[in-house]
Amino acid sequence: MVTTQLQNTLAAEEQKLLACIHCGLCLEACPTYVVTGDENDGPRGRLYLMRAVGEGRLSNQSASFKNHIDRCLGCRACEQVCPAGVQYGQLLEVARAEIVKAQPPAGITGALLNFALRHVWPKPARLRLFFATSRVMRDLGVGRLLVRSRIARLFSKRFEFAFALLDSSRPSEMRSVPPRGSGWVQSLYFKLTRTSFAPTRYRAVLLTSSHGVPANQTADPRGSVLLFSGCVGEGLFAHVNRATERVLGANGFDVSTPQSQVCCGALHAHAGDLEGARKLARQNIAAFGSERSIPIITNAGGCGAMLISYSHLLADDEQFAETAERFSNRIKDVAQQLDNAKIEPSAATTELVTYDASCHLLYGQRAADSSLRMLRSIDDLNFVELKGAERCCGAAGIYNLLQPELSGRVLREKLTAIAETGASVLTTGNAGCQMQIGAGACLAGIKLNTRHPVELLDESYARAGIYSERRSGMSLNRITLAVFAPILIVAGIAGFLVPPEQSLTSGAPAYNVFHLIFGALGLLVLGLKRERAAIGFNIGFGLIDLYQAFASFIALPPKQSFLWTRADDVLHIIIGLALVMIGAFGMVNRKQQTK
Repeated sequence: MVTTQLQNTLAAEEQKLLACIHCGLCLEACPTYVVTGDENDGPRGRLYLMRAVGEGRLSNQSASFKNHIDRCLGCRACEQVCPAGVQYGQLLEVARAEIVKAQPPAGITGALLNFALRHVWPKPARLRLFFATSRVMRDLGVGRLLVRSRIARLFSKRFEFAFALLDSSRPSEMRSVPPRGSGWVQSLYFKLTRTSFAPTRYRAVLLTSSHGVPANQTADPRGSVLLFSGCVGEGLFAHVNRATERVLGANGFDVSTPQSQVCCGALHAHAGDLEGARKLARQNIAAFGSERSIPIITNAGGCGAMLISYSHLLADDEQFAETAERFSNRIKDVAQQLDNAKIEPSAATTELVTYDASCHLLYGQRAADSSLRMLRSIDDLNFVELKGAERCCGAAGIYNLLQPELSGRVLREKLTAIAETGASVLTTGNAGCQMQIGAGACLAGIKLNTRHPVELLDESYARAGIYSERRSGMSLNRITLAVFAPILIVAGIAGFLVPPEQSLTSGAPAYNVFHLIFGALGLLVLGLKRERAAIGFNIGFGLIDLYQAFASFIALPPKQSFLWTRADDVLHIIIGLALVMIGAFGMVNRKQQTK
């Protein structure tokens, strides 16, 4: 039994569908039709299947209906060339919702997808845990190791591609060779200072390539903007969000990021879970408020296109229809926002750069030209045009994992065009496209750095001196000190609260004073904001802790409990070694950077 949702959407598009002149322009614009040559894998054939189901001439449980709808990328290139103006994207989503109801996803893939959409993506805490785990694997090089050693391929090509996607999300400074580094010490420190163990919102302070605060952030203010950070955006591409904030700040905008925002709902909508997408849409509308004059900025074409569609998604919701319309009108890509501002002058990179237009940025937000203009605002940019930049790369959310064979064929066409340019840097305005092209290039043996255009603009600002004094944030040594010094003070105070006869540590009063003195000294060193002082403190205290622990372990008899004393000594040896190693890594890194 066909639901009224598909019938109603078809009815709304009836006049446009009847106006279709069967010109075939949509076929040549459709990536799946181009690679398969099958009419049913083109927009015209899929629309015929939708109408057949809506009119009852074809069952919604038809294998052909499901197969050809599932094989659609949803790039919406057909909308751009359709003379009748058929809103194919809206029809596609309700067709997929129809399939999900009539033919629920089966097998392991379907079960995993259903679990993720229902029990992970709508839950911010679970989603943060998922991305934190993914970042740790990525930053420690687990994905790269599994791909390069071909271990991942032993399981399946899909498994291999998934890890290649994860590895391609790394910030560019993590993909590069450690600066002026030679040897394992420098390399290890380079990785340690770019780890993702810290929560996402605090992780930026560990990146030594942070450019600091824009020098003119408060001068000539141009108004406030709200940043939609996105789930994948903040989870794997926080560096792009930080670059967006810096660039907007340099152009006079006051940037805020609502903390109660959630996933845009694009994955749910593409998977046919429209109700799940609506729930997330309502949460985002509430999170960003109803202030019409404050733009909502995105830096991911997929998210932006979905946010703009909230007006359509909630059109039948009496409570949210009007506010959804206002919300959609506030959405702007970062490049669109900078279209209305005087972009500051910048300095170019020497690398050859090309640009690939994200489908949803191009066809959903109509902002691809703005993104290209933002990129070309970089003075003397070494730029080369990409043939077929408007063609889909085959990512389409998780389409590359659900339809790997067809996605791969579309991707190969894109990689061939990129290779012909000779560019070493490819920019695109969507996280999914960055990962798709980066993963494909990695597996094809093509040396390619995939970036967001705003990242290049951000780096050019830094080279041009737009930002105030370069600030590297808190180094690993200073973070260690910030954590360790308060612990020493608390341990010293707690020690005085325990009667000497009950203490398990010999010479307890002196030991407590030792903790208090070094804890206070650590806070003083931290306040100096001098890297050399932090390094010296960590090495010095680590050596003292090692001496005390070894002396106790070898010479001093246990007072009450042999097991406790030995465990305490081992703990202090571990702490001492860790402090000395962190300090040594920082010292070597500092020397290498000053060469």
